[in-house]
Amino acid sequence: MTLPASGALQRARVQRFPGTAAVILIFCAAFVLAACGGGKRKENVSAQAVDCSQAGGGPVTAAPPSGSSLLITRDASLYLRDVKSGKETKLCTAPEGLFVTYPAWSPNGTQYLYALDSPFIGNVAANWGSDFYLADATGGNRRLLLKHEQSGVELESPSWTPDGKAIVYSYFLTQYDAQGQYQGQTYEARSIDVASGKVTTLAVDANSTDLCRDGSKLTYVNFNQTDFTSYGVWVADGNGQNGKAIVNGNTGMQAFFAPRLSPDCKQIIFAAVGGGIGRIDSAPKDGGKLLTRLLGPLLPSAAQAHGAPWDLWLVNVDGSGLKRVTNLNEDLPFLEWAADGQSVIFVGTNGLYQMAPDGSSIKKIGQGAVHGQISWWQKAA
Repeated sequence: MTLPASGALQRARVQRFPGTAAVILIFCAAFVLAACGGGKRKENVSAQAVDCSQAGGGPVTAAPPSGSSLLITRDASLYLRDVKSGKETKLCTAPEGLFVTYPAWSPNGTQYLYALDSPFIGNVAANWGSDFYLADATGGNRRLLLKHEQSGVELESPSWTPDGKAIVYSYFLTQYDAQGQYQGQTYEARSIDVASGKVTTLAVDANSTDLCRDGSKLTYVNFNQTDFTSYGVWVADGNGQNGKAIVNGNTGMQAFFAPRLSPDCKQIIFAAVGGGIGRIDSAPKDGGKLLTRLLGPLLPSAAQAHGAPWDLWLVNVDGSGLKRVTNLNEDLPFLEWAADGQSVIFVGTNGLYQMAPDGSSIKKIGQGAVHGQISWWQKAA
């Protein structure tokens, strides 16, 4: 049975970075909240006034200074953060009405990818969607890699192949007819060859993709619109074949977002809404009371929430060992693993956090970002 169009669209809005109607309202409200209470903290930021859509350009900042550098999307801009010192440099800012999304370092740290997104604001005749750009690690030599071929195409969740020659990403298309009636959506995991620009479809019904660092496994959120029992976190071979569900709605979770494979490809941390109490091993063991006391001044009040409460969960790639690793009730948290697999950095609306993969030793290390994403590059030891 096919879900009615309105229901399908609503479901899509919940499970992915919003690129649909009402997003502009969410962004506006969230920016006000972030300025007023979510991250009112002085940051060590060097500002730049570079257009993210401008081709070419010379160096904007020094190469990654400490061998541990984080790309962060925040307030329609792209920032480079030195993880050790906490110093941030604004690399570029999106043109008015656009947003920078989904940065991704190349494996050798010499360049990175990002998307420029023109969100849907209700005009079905407008050319809305997102495009991929490449830039050198310095922030210069910006160039267009992949342009959306029709209105309604969102390019998201990129990750590089180990050899740096291709990029795996999520392709998401929403279609309306000339009268503004919703027609359907297409989700696919795709790859693009950086040199030739050739695009290949790897898997259907796949969103929020992530390729393991050795290229052996691909994880994603399955979104089959005719069989919602398949909705959940899936794992497939690196080429998209042999996909299988490892977490689904039977756990009591209502939404899934941004699964990320550990460097050894044995575990996944993902964001979710809900979760069956008592059926899943939950962490921390104190029910979050100690964490709440420690982070209380940094956490949002109920009035500051602007989305469903999300938390991070850890699971083995065979589906075993599922447990909650945060109790922050954040808004669409997005994470990256350390290269050695010993820690995780994630960003939410109310903060930038670092913790051990099991949720222990969590600390707030910086300002959050409204529906932001990060990419963490570390120099090999």
